[in-house]
Formats: sequence, structure tokens, C-alpha cells
Amino acid sequence: MSVNCEQFDKQAVDLLYDELDELSASAALRHLHHCSRCLSIYDKLKITKEQFDAPVQQAEPELLAKVIALEQRARASLPWTERIGRAVSVLAEYAMRPQSAMAAVLLLMVATSFIFVREEEDSSKPQPAVSHEQRSEAPNTSTKNAIIAKVYPSEEMTNQERKNRVNVLVNEAESLGLKQRLPNYREAMTAFQAGRYATAEQLFRQVALAGGDKSASAALQEAHSARNGSGCDRAAPLYRAVFHKYSGSTVELEARWHSASCYRALGKNALAAVQLRVLSKNAAYRARAEKALAAVAAITTPALSGSSDSAEKSPSENSNPKSEETSE
Repeated sequence: MSVNCEQFDKQAVDLLYDELDELSASAALRHLHHCSRCLSIYDKLKITKEQFDAPVQQAEPELLAKVIALEQRARASLPWTERIGRAVSVLAEYAMRPQSAMAAVLLLMVATSFIFVREEEDSSKPQPAVSHEQRSEAPNTSTKNAIIAKVYPSEEMTNQERKNRVNVLVNEAESLGLKQRLPNYREAMTAFQAGRYATAEQLFRQVALAGGDKSASAALQEAHSARNGSGCDRAAPLYRAVFHKYSGSTVELEARWHSASCYRALGKNALAAVQLRVLSKNAAYRARAEKALAAVAAITTPALSGSSDSAEKSPSENSNPKSEETSE
């Protein structure tokens, strides 16, 4: 049983946590002996795992009581506007759950059925005569008063007082607003290490779009997640977008390297050679890129090699290395 780079990418985390069967683990370890690229990835995963592993310490028995007391003291010191904001956040979190949506639909169905039954009963009773002016004013006034009475049912308050209270609450809710919480880089990396690549891809994309110090690394990790979860067909365009967007950075070079690796796995050796030739001009990647170029040349047909050589000698490539990207 042999393992290629794409299969190893999907098994790397399982191998790291000893969750592979004996046959698959042996094949993956054999692959590491002759693949420097996969060995580098596996070493990085082991380093990351060691950094995140922390010894479990037994908490003091009275720690829970202290934490609860501190939380209660902190809540008591909060201004009332922030308390309303927290309450709205909790309610919004529950409202987004599917169980809440199902319960709301059920309540709506029950309430609608009662309304229809009540209308049928009321239609059987004789209705008093109402003038045209009363018809136009009555629905508005009665509806507003009914809503206000439900919000503030106290009999000691007048309708005007209730209206004022409702307006104040509405204005406060609008001024507070709700800020959507964005995922952080560590949360996305945790999903990646757990093998939840689809979730990790989505979280890394949100971190990258939010900008900041981790945006470039998050964009690269998004492509890694796509490769591990869906393969190189999905990851290759993401790698290409990364090295275009973050040109001139170390992330660009790493994205080019993985892009070339994906193109080789997909059999698109001409596109892989374009990226490898760009990397061969960088001192940090020269040795690896030239070795990979030699491997690509060994499996490329003479006709394709001739076309690649002619493209390599074109004036546009010699004038600007990044013009090679247009051939993709």
C-alpha cells in the first residue's frame, strides 16, 4: 500500500494523534522517508501540537465559588445599558438556534389557528354600526394600545406613559446595536487541527477578510484547509489568489510552492513549472525548486518540454518574473 502527497495531507492529523490503523500508519511513515514536503508539514504539525498541549492542573476546591462571586460582583458594577446589551446578545444567540426557530413556527401556527377560530365566532355575532371616520381611526388606535398594554400591562400607567417607555427602549436598542463576533485565528487553527477542514476553511476566510496581522497567514491556511478537505482542484485557485494578493511577502513564496505542488498532483506540469521557475530565483527556495523542476522535466514529453523552453526564453518572462503568472 503506497501513499501519495494528497492522501498524506488527509491522513496527517490522524497519524499525529495515532488514530490510523497499523497498515495505513506504516504506509504514511514510509512516505515521509522520501518526501521532504510532507515531512516538513508533519514536523510543523507536531510542533504545533506540542505548543497547544498543556498539563492539566487541579483547581482549588473554592475556586468555583470565587469565580461565581467575582462574576456577580462584575455584573452588579455594569451600567444598565450594557446589561441590556448582554441580555439582547443572549436572546439573539438562542434565537439563532434551529430549535428556537421550530418553536417559533409552532407557536405561530397555534396562534394563527386561535385567531381564525376567534374570527369565525365573532362573525356569528351582530356587529354594531360604525361611521366612516371611526373605521379609519379605530384600527390604528386599538392596535397600538393593545401592543403597549402587552409590553407594560400595569394598570397604574397611562397609555401616554407606556408609549413614552416603549419609545425610550426602542431608541436605546437601536443605539446599542449588535456587533457580529468574528472568529479568531486560534479558533480556526483548532478546527484545522481537529480535521474539520470545511469549518476551518470558512473560519480562516473570515479572519483573512477581516484584515489585520494574521490576514495573510489566514488566507494561506484557508487554501491548506481546502486542499486537505477537498483536494487540489479546489486549493490551487486559492493558492494562486494568495500569492497574487500578498506579493512580495514570505506568504507569496509559500503559496507559490504549494500551488506548484498542487499542479503537479493534478498533472498540470506546465503550470507547476511556471511557479517553480519563479521560486528558483529566490535563494530560500532555489534548491527545492530546481530539484522539482528536474522532476517535472523528467516526466514531461519532449514536445511539451520544447514549448516550455520557448516560453522560458520569451522577452516578457525575462523582463518581469511575475509576467509568467499570466500563462496560467
